[in-house]
Amino acid sequence: MADPARADPVVDVATALPGPGLERFVHRYVGYRLEGFEPGLHQALPSRHLTVIIGLDEPVDVAAMPDGQAPASFTALAAGLHARPGTIAYGIRQHGLHLELTPLGARSLLGLPAAELASQVVDLSAVWGRRADLLAERLCHATSWDERFTVLDTAFAALAADRPQLAPPPAEVAQAWSRLVDTHGTLEVGTLAHELGWSRRHLGERFRREPGLTPKVVARVLRFERARQLLTAPPPCRRWPRWRRRAASTTRPTSPGSGTSWPAAPPRRGWPKSSHPSKTNPSRQAHSGTHDDDQLPNRQFPRRHRAHHRSPLPARGVAGPALHRRPHRHPLPGRRGRLRGDLRRTRR
Repeated sequence: MADPARADPVVDVATALPGPGLERFVHRYVGYRLEGFEPGLHQALPSRHLTVIIGLDEPVDVAAMPDGQAPASFTALAAGLHARPGTIAYGIRQHGLHLELTPLGARSLLGLPAAELASQVVDLSAVWGRRADLLAERLCHATSWDERFTVLDTAFAALAADRPQLAPPPAEVAQAWSRLVDTHGTLEVGTLAHELGWSRRHLGERFRREPGLTPKVVARVLRFERARQLLTAPPPCRRWPRWRRRAASTTRPTSPGSGTSWPAAPPRRGWPKSSHPSKTNPSRQAHSGTHDDDQLPNRQFPRRHRAHHRSPLPARGVAGPALHRRPHRHPLPGRRGRLRGDLRRTRR
């Protein structure tokens, strides 16, 4: 008999943006409660945000660290930017909060640059001290996601106000980060250094002091993040290849009673036996509109027959597509051509 807890899984996910004045420090909040699923492993993929995870019922088990640290279990954790994925083990029940922090706002919320947490996963109490335990306790006592998000806004606003005013990141580093994020990592590092008036080496050294990764690695992470967003986007946002869009507009026959219509297969190369050019007149078919451009001999005729195939020409006075190929001619004229040219010049 199946377990009723697993027969009816529960998925409760809520997202929210930070309150006013916290947009520079926090990207978004994500609350999750998943029940009734088989235990497994979750891949923590690289992204452009620092990660803070707070478990509400059970601790968070990190099975594999991004930089090869020993596996550990945390009630609340903080992770910096990383270029390699980590692995989180989960059980039947998952309940917690996932916070995405900006690297340039780590000084105000964490009291240290994001570079000190690069490719590392640490306990949140090592960064916030006693405040981490108090925050986790208040979040556990809250009864709704909206109440928990309000608690986070209040705690982060107090942190930003009570923290000693540290030196902000250099303006050039902030500009370089913004340019990489706006271009999704497609901007070349040399071009970025030229825009800032720095050398490529100087840019790499100054940039790495803030997020902890070089501009080249950050650009790679941004491109990966953009590709993941496009792959997980709804189907209308995807740009299918030309033949796939054309194939999706028609359906091929299915077995009786199946109730399923599959997209047509991509066009095949070669002519069917019943429509070979030796048995039909492609020029008349093209002129009468009985076939489209994808069935022209120049595109669909097998490669081994293209050089020897000559389609019949359309009738005189009737405009038709050029379905034949011109015979091969050597670029240099022969002896007769040279003699005829000399005669023409002599007559002139």
